Amino acid sequence: MVVPVVNKLTSLSVIVVVTLFLIGAFKSAQAAVIAIEDFDYTNGALAGNNGGVGWNGGWADVSGTAATVTRGIAQISFSTAGRFESSQATRQLSQTVGDTETDVWLRTTMQKTTTIGVKNNFGGIGFFDTGVEQGLLGNFWSGVAVDAWGVGSHGSQGEAAGELVTTLSDVILHIKFGVFSEIWINPTNTSQGVEGMGSADTTGGAIPPFNEILLRAGSNHAGTETWQYHDLILGETAADVGVTGTLPMLQLEIDRTTGKVTLNNTTGEPVVINFYSIKSSGNSLDPIGWSSLQDQDLPGFPVGDGTGNGWEPSAGSNSGELIESYLLGSSSIADSASILLGTAYDSTVDAQDISLVYSEVDGPVREVIATYVQSLRRRILLGFWFVLLLAFGFAAFSVSRRRGK
Repeated sequence: MVVPVVNKLTSLSVIVVVTLFLIGAFKSAQAAVIAIEDFDYTNGALAGNNGGVGWNGGWADVSGTAATVTRGIAQISFSTAGRFESSQATRQLSQTVGDTETDVWLRTTMQKTTTIGVKNNFGGIGFFDTGVEQGLLGNFWSGVAVDAWGVGSHGSQGEAAGELVTTLSDVILHIKFGVFSEIWINPTNTSQGVEGMGSADTTGGAIPPFNEILLRAGSNHAGTETWQYHDLILGETAADVGVTGTLPMLQLEIDRTTGKVTLNNTTGEPVVINFYSIKSSGNSLDPIGWSSLQDQDLPGFPVGDGTGNGWEPSAGSNSGELIESYLLGSSSIADSASILLGTAYDSTVDAQDISLVYSEVDGPVREVIATYVQSLRRRILLGFWFVLLLAFGFAAFSVSRRRGK
């Protein structure tokens, strides 16, 4: 699905810039946002412009045709008669980004607006370390498809053949240094966290640490290619680049007093599952008090007979983990529905370390930390009502005596 995007990060960039300014230099040094560039410059050459946050100096041309900026959009272009040509502009970051297994997120709006339409072209955003290429976000030289979005380092790039750089795109890049890189092209849901965006459009190899961003384009085919860049923001977390909130998930409620365990659907829509597991590293579960779906024989939750044709508890369930699955099918938990799973919590241990793991059909495995409530015990409640009734009776007796006098 193509989502039209026009300078959609500009307002986010302004908010972050103002925030960093107001909270001062100390807070700025600790902020998770690494760099922002919205190309809000006077029309003309890009080189020499020095706006944004998180940079060490301004833009500089590296090769080929000088980069330009028009109405807040940077542009880099080249023309060739058939020999190799490239145009590149660079800007140094104020820090080197990346340590082993740490994360960085980049969000940008960009597009190849003019294309030669063949392979052996490259362009997009390059990641460099003091002049040495580390990786690329954009169109790779030896791509599997013409003008396909890709990410990674050369030789280990991943490409999304169905997503084209010739469409103006909102692109979100996640790098786990030393492990992998992945991109989402025009994600439709960025208000429910990373899980809300679904699976990445493609995954590439690891991109090493970098301290320089390049705008790049090149080819050895005759013709002209042009790339346009609307904005970019670099941060340590997905929230820094506007991927906020959390994906609504099933909730597990534990009553620490009674041991009752309740599965609640508060997502706003039915949730179809075929597996769930309740875990406790402190062995705070009670398999005997557990009322499984098979035990309850609820409508829409068929009882299995050991062949996978319905819900069946795992024989290995114990005080550390309760497992139940529907191997050959699935069941839907209606919106706002609650399913009591018995007194599966051992309140005498009360480790408060319970988590729910469940699998949605055609979806990822999700994990949720349980929430806890503490109800008054029945004996205390009965005592409270008994005292209340005594007080009411005494008050009524006092009133009647006064009236009799």
